[in-house]
Amino acid sequence: MFAIVIACHGRLAHELMQSSFIIFGEQDDVYALDYLADEDATHLEKKFTTVLNKLSLQQEVLFLTDLYGGQPFMTAQKFVKQKPSQYQLLAGVNLAMLLESYGNRQDIETEYLLTIGREAIEAYEEA
Repeated sequence: MFAIVIACHGRLAHELMQSSFIIFGEQDDVYALDYLADEDATHLEKKFTTVLNKLSLQQEVLFLTDLYGGQPFMTAQKFVKQKPSQYQLLAGVNLAMLLESYGNRQDIETEYLLTIGREAIEAYEEA
């Protein structure tokens, strides 16, 4: 089963995790890493290391970040490059994508999660 690490700017990761737990129920091996304004990349990397050290060496991990190319993404990317067969990384996390990942933790397919995330974005149009 995949562990899930949500990493975002500000407190978005924590809030996404808490909101998802309200809807889906609390989940094991889900971690929120907030990248705060007074922190640097080294501090964020230590947060990632702390979480990954809690997991078994063979644990598969899905990293969900807010922005492609942002510091949470770039930091996660360093870890994915070390274990590309175990770690997967997606940018642009939204609540729908996170919830769907909970239902598919045995066999996460990133392309499917990207589709779910995109399909969750809609404009309201009055009929």
